[in-house]
Amino acid sequence: MKTVFSAKGHNSRVIETIISNWRDSTLDSYNTCIQFWVAFNSDKLVLDPKPFEVTDFLQCLYDSGIKYLGCNIARSALCSIIFDTDKTIGKNEEVVRFMKGLLQNDPPLPHYSKTWDLNHCPKIFAKMVAFVYFESI
Repeated sequence: MKTVFSAKGHNSRVIETIISNWRDSTLDSYNTCIQFWVAFNSDKLVLDPKPFEVTDFLQCLYDSGIKYLGCNIARSALCSIIFDTDKTIGKNEEVVRFMKGLLQNDPPLPHYSKTWDLNHCPKIFAKMVAFVYFESI
């Protein structure tokens, strides 16, 4: 990310301030995505891509086995370095529709494979209250 902002002409103090905006884990993810972006563009840092270039990049990631979440992180990383005068590349209608298509094609799995049956909760809480009451006697 430092290289990106340096290429835009920012001095090192400004770069450090901008980079402090992100958590270390986010910065690591973004740096990886930017490296993929540079490799995708034949080792050139492209800061003014057309929307179709962004969707081609994201499709390439998806085709290589990266799921929706990873592609969305890559989109966010690109949004952090690419600024269109009208709106960010991530809000471009073509890119938004592409991301929605990825989500429809490969919906994320639920976070939990099992959930509680809420009908059992009152019974469990009643046992807990009875146990606490019994221990206090």
